[in-house]
Amino acid sequence: MSWISSQLIVGDETFCYYGSFRSGHKVNPATERQIGMARMRRDGYVSRDAFGPDPGWLMTPLIKAGRFAALTVNAEASRGDVRVQVRDHRLQVVPGFSFAECTPLRGDGLQQQVRWSGANSVKLEGVPLHLEFSVANARLYGFEFRSAD
Repeated sequence: MSWISSQLIVGDETFCYYGSFRSGHKVNPATERQIGMARMRRDGYVSRDAFGPDPGWLMTPLIKAGRFAALTVNAEASRGDVRVQVRDHRLQVVPGFSFAECTPLRGDGLQQQVRWSGANSVKLEGVPLHLEFSVANARLYGFEFRSAD
C-alpha cells in the first residue's frame, strides 16, 4: 500500500514524496513503513501518445483564447513532431493557421512555442476556436495560452 504525502515543483520536475507499507496495510508500522520520492516532468500526469507510422489527432472542444501573446505546448517530441492547426466554430481551418503552416515542434519541453508562417495570433484573441493537434511519435501533455507579462 502506498500514498503520496506531498508534491513539490523543482524546476521542470514534480517531486512526489510517498509513504508505503511493504506488505499490506499497517502490518507493523514500526518496521514495515517506508518513504520514497518519485520524479516526473512538471504537469506530466497524463499524456496523449502517438507512436508508429501514422500520426494521431486530438481536437479541443470550442474554447475562447482571450488576449494572449503565445500558444505553448508541453510535449516530448524528440523522435517525432507535434503540429497545431486552428479551426473556427464551424470547424473550418482558419487561414494562416493550418498544419502545413505550423512549424513542427520537435523537442522535449514544457513551453515550446507554436508558430505559424505568416500568421498573426492577435486575430485569434477572443474568437471561439478549436485547437487541433497532430502528434507523430511523440507525447502531448498539455498546452497553454501565455500572456505577454
